[in-house]
Amino acid sequence: MKSSVVAIAFALACGAAFAQTEANVKADREQLKQDEAQLRADQRQLRRHKAAGDAAAVAEDKERVERDRAQIRATRQRLQTNIDKVKDAQKKEAEAKKPLKPRPAVPEAK
Repeated sequence: MKSSVVAIAFALACGAAFAQTEANVKADREQLKQDEAQLRADQRQLRRHKAAGDAAAVAEDKERVERDRAQIRATRQRLQTNIDKVKDAQKKEAEAKKPLKPRPAVPEAK
C-alpha cells in the first residue's frame, strides 16, 4: 500500500514537471519571437542612423544589435534544453507504457 502511494506521488510529480517544461518551451518560443522582433527593429534603426550619418547613434545601435543577438542565442539555447527535456520525458513515458516481455520458460530439471 505504501509503495503504491509513493508511486502515485512520483507519477504526479513527474507529470507536473513535464507540464512545467512544456510551458517553458512555449514561453521560450514566445520570447524568441520577441527577441527577433527587437533585433529587426534595432537593425532598422541602425540603417536609419547610418543613412543620416550619426556616428554616435550608429555605435550605440551596433552595441544594441550585438546584445540582441546574444539574447537570441541564449534564448535558443534555453529553448533547445527544454525541448530536450520534453523529448526525454516523452521517451521515458513511452518506455513505461510498453508491455513487459514475458520471461522465457525455464526447462524443468529432471
